[in-house]
Amino acid sequence: MMKVPILSICIATYNRSEDLRELLMQILASSNREFVVDVTDNCSTDGTLSMLQDFDDDRLIIHENTHNIGGANNMVEAVFNSSAKYALYLNDREVFYSDQVDQLIKILSDHTYAYVYIPPRQVVQHHTNIFKVQEYAAGLASMLASGYTHHPSGMIYNSDIVRGYLSKSCYFKSESLYKHSLVALDVMQYEKTAVCNLALWEERPPEYKVTHISGTEPDKHGKAEEVYYHPQKIFNTMKAVVIHLKQYCNPLRTYTEQEQVVLYSDIMSYFFSLTLGYKSGMKNEIECAHYKIKSRFITTRSFLRTWYWYYNHVLQFIASTQLPRAVFENWQRDKLRQLKQVLFQSAKDDIRFITPQFFRKVYRKYFKRQY
Repeated sequence: MMKVPILSICIATYNRSEDLRELLMQILASSNREFVVDVTDNCSTDGTLSMLQDFDDDRLIIHENTHNIGGANNMVEAVFNSSAKYALYLNDREVFYSDQVDQLIKILSDHTYAYVYIPPRQVVQHHTNIFKVQEYAAGLASMLASGYTHHPSGMIYNSDIVRGYLSKSCYFKSESLYKHSLVALDVMQYEKTAVCNLALWEERPPEYKVTHISGTEPDKHGKAEEVYYHPQKIFNTMKAVVIHLKQYCNPLRTYTEQEQVVLYSDIMSYFFSLTLGYKSGMKNEIECAHYKIKSRFITTRSFLRTWYWYYNHVLQFIASTQLPRAVFENWQRDKLRQLKQVLFQSAKDDIRFITPQFFRKVYRKYFKRQY
């Protein structure tokens, strides 16, 4: 019987034939035979399949979807298509350093993890110990350490757990933009996890995004969908994470009420922190061009109105979702801290508006008012 490889590098792709070719050449430059590459094509129309068939390497395994299932679902599909013990996900546009493969396979061979995260090379290079591995206990400790949304590249899943305990259909049903992160949260319940500072991959330079459109498509009214840093999108993603954990993450049901309070309060705080990037995201011309939206300046007053909308919608969601009462109370107590953070974030661009008189007016309008 053929030995199961240690690692599958799982790539979801759609109409990025040339980028994918470059990535595969970088990966397959390694002489290591303990890994395979599982590519899942989402019905590309640019000759991707023909290009893949030109590779003469038995480590490359091609999976063809019968119909286009959407980008987020295809990422999940790619992870479930893993042919090895561990599934390392990579976007088809990343840069890969094959000289790091041996080190990664040794780490995965010597330990049993449910999930491992490898930060991008740009982040790793700031660490003094490039091969440092930080471990976390299964369950709550892993979730609190990981965050609840991730750029998908660099995420490694234990394929035995994925195949043995998880249902692909529940992720397809989710409204989350980060369905791959839901898979990670679920596998974390079964075994310890780790962050591995290995300089294995990196994103392409920012200039790449200007000429390579991604992400959003116009809706039926011709309006571009909100991007990941828009508060409405962040709110919907937060809801999807909470709903998923309550409905599908079975081990989570054994958590004590206090543990649930810690978890859900952390989720609320985490997603609020993401809303602080709305203003900088909307003025980032490269990021906006990448998602086919027009960059614009968000004033402090508009930023405050957006935050106020977000705060109240989260409050209503917590009340309607039957989370522990303490989660609701924690969110209410956090209001003034949030207001200060919004003002501080906005002051970087709007300093001329942040006067003592303006702050007093804001305090009366958004905090002192009774609800």
